[in-house]
Amino acid sequence: MREGLLYDIMVDMDERPEGWNKELYDKLSHDFLITCAQNDGIEEWNQAYEAYLRSEWGRRFPSEGYDSENIGKLFDNRSGFVKPDFQDEDFTDDIRKKAKIPGVHLEGADSIVPILRGQNSF
Repeated sequence: MREGLLYDIMVDMDERPEGWNKELYDKLSHDFLITCAQNDGIEEWNQAYEAYLRSEWGRRFPSEGYDSENIGKLFDNRSGFVKPDFQDEDFTDDIRKKAKIPGVHLEGADSIVPILRGQNSF
Protein backbone atom coordinates (compact mmCIF):
# COMPACT_ATOMS: atom_id res chain seq x y z
CA MET A 1 0.00 0.00 0.00
CA ARG A 2 1.37 3.41 -0.95
CA GLU A 3 0.95 6.10 1.69
CA GLY A 4 1.56 9.83 1.93
CA LEU A 5 0.39 12.91 0.09
CA LEU A 6 -0.04 11.27 -3.32
CA TYR A 7 -1.87 8.39 -1.69
CA ASP A 8 -4.28 10.74 0.09
CA ILE A 9 -5.04 12.69 -3.08
CA MET A 10 -4.82 10.10 -5.84
CA VAL A 11 -6.02 6.86 -4.24
CA ASP A 12 -8.70 5.07 -6.23
CA MET A 13 -11.82 4.04 -4.30
CA ASP A 14 -10.97 0.41 -5.12
CA GLU A 15 -7.58 0.81 -3.43
CA ARG A 16 -8.70 2.07 -0.02
CA PRO A 17 -6.62 0.69 2.84
CA GLU A 18 -7.51 -2.34 4.90
CA GLY A 19 -9.60 -1.43 7.92
CA TRP A 20 -10.85 1.82 6.42
CA ASN A 21 -14.47 2.54 7.40
CA LYS A 22 -16.30 3.10 4.10
CA GLU A 23 -19.70 3.35 5.81
CA LEU A 24 -18.64 6.29 8.00
CA TYR A 25 -16.79 7.92 5.10
CA ASP A 26 -19.82 7.66 2.80
CA LYS A 27 -22.06 9.19 5.45
CA LEU A 28 -19.89 12.33 5.38
CA SER A 29 -21.30 13.44 2.06
CA HIS A 30 -22.12 16.89 0.77
CA ASP A 31 -25.83 16.05 0.95
CA PHE A 32 -25.62 14.92 4.58
CA LEU A 33 -23.70 18.07 5.54
CA ILE A 34 -26.23 20.33 3.83
CA THR A 35 -29.20 18.46 5.30
CA CYS A 36 -27.71 18.88 8.77
CA ALA A 37 -26.89 22.54 8.10
CA GLN A 38 -30.39 23.35 6.85
CA ASN A 39 -32.08 21.63 9.80
CA ASP A 40 -29.95 23.01 12.65
CA GLY A 41 -28.26 19.61 12.83
CA ILE A 42 -24.59 20.57 12.76
CA GLU A 43 -24.13 18.64 16.01
CA GLU A 44 -25.29 15.49 14.18
CA TRP A 45 -22.70 16.17 11.46
CA ASN A 46 -20.01 16.84 14.07
CA GLN A 47 -20.77 13.56 15.85
CA ALA A 48 -20.55 11.63 12.58
CA TYR A 49 -17.29 13.39 11.71
CA GLU A 50 -15.87 12.67 15.17
CA ALA A 51 -16.80 8.99 14.77
CA TYR A 52 -14.93 8.94 11.45
CA LEU A 53 -11.86 10.62 12.97
CA ARG A 54 -11.88 8.09 15.82
CA SER A 55 -12.18 5.26 13.31
CA GLU A 56 -9.28 6.55 11.25
CA TRP A 57 -7.20 7.15 14.39
CA GLY A 58 -7.78 3.56 15.47
CA ARG A 59 -6.82 2.30 12.01
CA ARG A 60 -3.67 4.40 11.78
CA PHE A 61 -2.54 4.29 15.41
CA PRO A 62 -4.01 1.10 16.92
CA SER A 63 -1.64 1.07 19.88
CA GLU A 64 -2.53 4.64 20.91
CA GLY A 65 -5.73 5.91 22.47
CA TYR A 66 -7.65 8.57 20.53
CA ASP A 67 -6.18 12.00 21.26
CA SER A 68 -8.29 14.92 20.05
CA GLU A 69 -5.60 17.32 21.34
CA ASN A 70 -3.10 15.74 18.94
CA ILE A 71 -5.49 15.21 16.01
CA GLY A 72 -3.09 16.99 13.65
CA LYS A 73 -1.00 13.82 13.77
CA LEU A 74 -3.80 12.08 11.89
CA PHE A 75 -3.82 14.74 9.17
CA ASP A 76 -0.08 14.47 8.51
CA ASN A 77 0.27 13.41 4.88
CA ARG A 78 2.40 10.44 5.88
CA SER A 79 -0.29 9.01 8.16
CA GLY A 80 -2.43 7.56 5.36
CA PHE A 81 -5.55 9.34 6.63
CA VAL A 82 -8.37 8.99 4.08
CA LYS A 83 -9.64 12.56 3.85
CA PRO A 84 -13.27 13.38 3.23
CA ASP A 85 -13.21 15.12 -0.14
CA PHE A 86 -15.14 18.31 -0.82
CA GLN A 87 -12.79 19.69 -3.49
CA ASP A 88 -15.39 19.55 -6.25
CA GLU A 89 -18.27 20.85 -4.15
CA ASP A 90 -19.63 24.38 -4.34
CA PHE A 91 -21.47 25.36 -1.19
CA THR A 92 -22.45 28.85 -2.37
CA ASP A 93 -26.01 27.98 -3.41
CA ASP A 94 -26.53 25.82 -0.33
CA ILE A 95 -25.57 28.69 1.95
CA ARG A 96 -27.86 31.05 0.06
CA LYS A 97 -30.65 28.52 0.73
CA LYS A 98 -30.08 28.90 4.47
CA ALA A 99 -27.61 26.13 5.15
CA LYS A 100 -26.05 27.23 8.45
CA ILE A 101 -22.46 26.02 8.53
CA PRO A 102 -20.94 27.83 11.56
CA GLY A 103 -19.49 25.34 14.02
CA VAL A 104 -19.11 22.54 11.49
CA HIS A 105 -16.10 20.27 12.02
CA LEU A 106 -14.13 19.55 8.86
CA GLU A 107 -10.63 19.18 10.26
CA GLY A 108 -8.39 17.45 7.75
CA ALA A 109 -11.01 17.35 4.99
CA ASP A 110 -10.04 18.06 1.42
CA SER A 111 -10.88 20.95 1.09
CA ILE A 112 -12.82 23.49 3.07
CA VAL A 113 -11.97 26.20 0.53
CA PRO A 114 -15.27 25.73 -1.35
CA ILE A 115 -17.14 26.27 1.89
CA LEU A 116 -15.15 29.38 2.64
CA ARG A 117 -16.16 30.80 -0.73
CA GLY A 118 -19.79 30.44 0.26
CA GLN A 119 -19.67 31.85 3.77
CA ASN A 120 -17.19 34.21 5.35
CA SER A 121 -17.33 33.02 8.94
CA PHE A 122 -17.87 29.83 10.89
